[in-house]
Amino acid sequence: MLLRTLLTSPCRASLCRIITPSCYACPYSQLADLGKSRDRHHDLASFKYYAESTGLDPTSTVYRGTVYEYIVSNTLFHKNMNLIRTGGKSDRGIDLRGEWHIPLPPTVHPTPPHPDSDSRLSEPPITRTKAIRIIVQCKGHTTVPLGPNIVRELSGTLAYELSTTIGFLASMYPCTNGARNAIRFIQKPMGYACISEKGVVKQLVWNRLASELLGSGMGVGVRYTNLEVGQTGGDGELEQEAVLVFNGEIVDGLLMKEFEVERPLPKKVRKLMQKEARKKSSKSKKSSKKLSKKELKKESI
Repeated sequence: MLLRTLLTSPCRASLCRIITPSCYACPYSQLADLGKSRDRHHDLASFKYYAESTGLDPTSTVYRGTVYEYIVSNTLFHKNMNLIRTGGKSDRGIDLRGEWHIPLPPTVHPTPPHPDSDSRLSEPPITRTKAIRIIVQCKGHTTVPLGPNIVRELSGTLAYELSTTIGFLASMYPCTNGARNAIRFIQKPMGYACISEKGVVKQLVWNRLASELLGSGMGVGVRYTNLEVGQTGGDGELEQEAVLVFNGEIVDGLLMKEFEVERPLPKKVRKLMQKEARKKSSKSKKSSKKLSKKELKKESI
């Protein structure tokens, strides 16, 4: 009874930090902000609609930062990362949180021997995956490459997470030598993703601790893509893109088909759309009434 009273009291945010392990701690205010953010927008299209409806300045830091967060989320989705935007108050700098689905070596199950043969036949390999926790800090509003100080900040954020959580920095600038050395020697699983405004992964690196979590078969390759026609090779200007490679095979987007479901629009976005639809219908009705009145006047004349 006492615990129930305390949990329903105004001090529930501090109690959440006390009775919950630090790696799972999530203040009550952060959950409330997260719920409000999801009600307003959940992807790039809904955010742009929300920003246009509320008159948010496209040149503001909030607008540019949020747009880049959604670009990073959509881009890393094709790298088998299922991420949700969690930015808000008391987020400790975490913009995206989710799971990275990593393929495991295939297993071959032997079948019983054929009655007419002594040899054992093998079934086709079964693709298995494992999910690794991942957090992402997006630095889309910066105008200079990231330095080692940003890496140290992410290392401090990872202190509140599980030891098996990989932290990634996402920026439009390539990883500098200072940031690369800091990521290499930091005692936390960490990586860096250079993602352009077009949603192209230019660079993808991680340190030894992250490599141990991912496994020896995971690596990064390079391919050249013609973004205009969406095909690799061919004529025209080609753009370099970093791709995930597992045992020599590209695995971009191969493991995320089960997550490709259409999510419903948030309530507030639906209300705004309905409100605008009603305005348009009322305007069309008024214009039709005016036209009918003009026609009646002409007929009377």
